[in-house]
Amino acid sequence: MCIILDTSINPEVLAKSLFFRLSNPFRSAFFLFVLESGVQLPDNFMKATKGRNRNQAGKQEPVTFETVRQLGLSLPGVEEGTYWGSPALKVDGKVLACIAVHSSSEENSLGVFKVDFEEREAMVADDPSTFYFTDHYLNYPVILVRLSKVRPDALRNLIETAWRRCAPKRLVMEFDRNRPR
Repeated sequence: MCIILDTSINPEVLAKSLFFRLSNPFRSAFFLFVLESGVQLPDNFMKATKGRNRNQAGKQEPVTFETVRQLGLSLPGVEEGTYWGSPALKVDGKVLACIAVHSSSEENSLGVFKVDFEEREAMVADDPSTFYFTDHYLNYPVILVRLSKVRPDALRNLIETAWRRCAPKRLVMEFDRNRPR
């Protein structure tokens, strides 16, 4: 992963922005970088990053296909549809994600498309309780996600990455240009 830093941006804003966009394996490396670079984060930074996507009782809210649907529809050009009779999200006619319905997949699993094979292997090795694939999906750029185990931020990153790989370049450029920094 390569991150190009704009030194004109407030370090605190940059740190928070990067922190929430990084999946868990990269967060520890990010903090090492921050500590070594001498960037001063406010004392309450870690408190502010804990507890996101939690309900009043402090428990992680369950991820459902409705969560996936809301994440997907927040991206430009994403539409609801079906794929092999399963609810799906598409952009420009290309499938981003759908409920996995093949008999080899586990119940309550999501198939996310356009995942590089090496990337898929790394995700499964890093978090096998959340990510997996079966022999049926071996030759397809798809990763299966156990919705009961996935963190919302990891799911958001995965859906956005699939969207970036499927969406027309003009939509991606417009999204990046209008995204708050």
